Amino acid sequence: MHLTWRDVGEIVGVLLAALVLRFLLRRIIDRVVRTVSSNAVAERIARTRASRSASEADEVIAERTSARAHTVGQLLKSVGSFLIVGTAVVLILGHLGVNVAPIVASAGVAGIAIGFGAQSLIKDFLTGVFMIFEDQYGVGDDIDTGQAAGTVERVGLRLTTLRDGDGVLWYIPNGTIQRVGNKSQGWAMAKVDVPVGLTEDPTRIQDLLRETADTLADDPDWTADILDVPAEATIEALTSEAMTIRVQLRTQPTRQRDVARELRLRLKHTLDQGDILYRRAPRALS
Repeated sequence: MHLTWRDVGEIVGVLLAALVLRFLLRRIIDRVVRTVSSNAVAERIARTRASRSASEADEVIAERTSARAHTVGQLLKSVGSFLIVGTAVVLILGHLGVNVAPIVASAGVAGIAIGFGAQSLIKDFLTGVFMIFEDQYGVGDDIDTGQAAGTVERVGLRLTTLRDGDGVLWYIPNGTIQRVGNKSQGWAMAKVDVPVGLTEDPTRIQDLLRETADTLADDPDWTADILDVPAEATIEALTSEAMTIRVQLRTQPTRQRDVARELRLRLKHTLDQGDILYRRAPRALS
């Protein structure tokens, strides 16, 4: 094989073009990701300022959006670099006198074979890409995928890892997730059911329970966790022996359980002070 100066110049040109294209691609991806992340931050801060302090919202949202943008950016950079380098290698081999037609054909056949043999893997990968782009959930979120429910510990392009309430670590292929219930976005609801005797005045009981819940919302230790007042107190069930009054407060996501525990203690104290008959709720009338 004899290389002329023209061949050498074309090979160098291909190498330089590949390096420049790769550099430009990475710069463009970085800029696009930063723009998308900035827009997402602004939009979410606008939605959460009413319920959180600005500094807390900025910190939580920026951290999550940054992690998602970093993952997407790295993915795009890897795919782009692979395509550019692969094309450059084929062109250089052509200039070196290598017959690239069998290589291209073999690559096409191998790609088709791999595609058929790894359909589930490709489905997991594509689903993971869309999950990351759409920010359906992130690390630390409390989710229910139907297959398992728990706290997300890692979101990958192929697998989502979450830990349930028993400490079991679940590895779920992204392609098998048909639906996701995210309990950590927006807001949650703390609910406490209080069964009381039928002889009690429901209006009086509701006022007492609502006042207790509002007092909890005004407590400096709990104000940040409770989004709005007054609380709701409604009759949810009626039996031959008791009526069940439900007290509920809108809370920050993932804080509903702690708020409900504290609310139960305070409601119990209120019922004791008011000498109100309360009991275990029997089966409700249908």
